[in-house]
Amino acid sequence: MTDAIEELATSARKTFDFSEAIQGVTSREGTQKVYRDSKTAQAIGHAIDLKNNLDMVVGREQKGLLGKIDAALAEDAEADVSALRDELGELMLALELSALTFHIRAVPPMIEKVQKSKARKEFAVKGGNVPEDQLPAFGDKYTALMFAACVVKVVNADGAETGQLTVAQAEDLVSYLHPSEFAKLDAKLREVQYEQAISNQAVLDADF
Repeated sequence: MTDAIEELATSARKTFDFSEAIQGVTSREGTQKVYRDSKTAQAIGHAIDLKNNLDMVVGREQKGLLGKIDAALAEDAEADVSALRDELGELMLALELSALTFHIRAVPPMIEKVQKSKARKEFAVKGGNVPEDQLPAFGDKYTALMFAACVVKVVNADGAETGQLTVAQAEDLVSYLHPSEFAKLDAKLREVQYEQAISNQAVLDADF
């Protein structure tokens, strides 16, 4: 009797195609906008608090047009603020015209491993660690390979798009982008590729 009940229970269980299910895993995605016009960005400037080691504000750094606006606001110079804001609007428009928006998608660990193997092969690293004197160049190559794998498309200010980057194009990012802009792009790739959870507000035990 027990065997018959177990047989019925087994036949009633639902099954699924594991291979199909695992191949349906979705990838994390993100976008990052960077700017090519460093000269305009410098002219726009900034106004920030300066803090000491105790996180106490000890002064104010005012640079470029935003610094001038900050200073004018402190002096209640409304006419100056209005004129400076008009100028700021023109600069912001010029800066926006230099924007490139990168659409990034995480790749599976298998692809990441292949990219690392390509970098090691190029530097003839057959085993063990990369020699210390080759680490910077190796890091640049591996970064370029990962960008080539993860960047789905790049959109310019006019809405025109490129496809996936070649490795040579990805290497140009390091060569030509301002270091602060490349740092933003690199941070976004790391966030998309390596973040440990689905999202900060998602299921907390779904840790990857």
